[in-house]
Amino acid sequence: MPLSTQDIKRLRRIGHHLKAILIFGDKGLTDNFVEELNLRLEDHELIKVKVNAETRDDRANIVVALCQKSGAEL
Repeated sequence: MPLSTQDIKRLRRIGHHLKAILIFGDKGLTDNFVEELNLRLEDHELIKVKVNAETRDDRANIVVALCQKSGAEL
């Protein structure tokens, strides 16, 4: 179910103060990372993931891949 604009704004306000639960690093997008991401989403529903990437474009591509693999909304 897609989120409304109001829901996105509300969740951004809440998420701003969260600490990153997962950190995406140099090992890449592994099955273990995606599995851990899905487990954390089931536990918390709203999580913050820190993505360490060289450029903004790399970070954006990683975020899109994470959302597709997990079925999460950005």
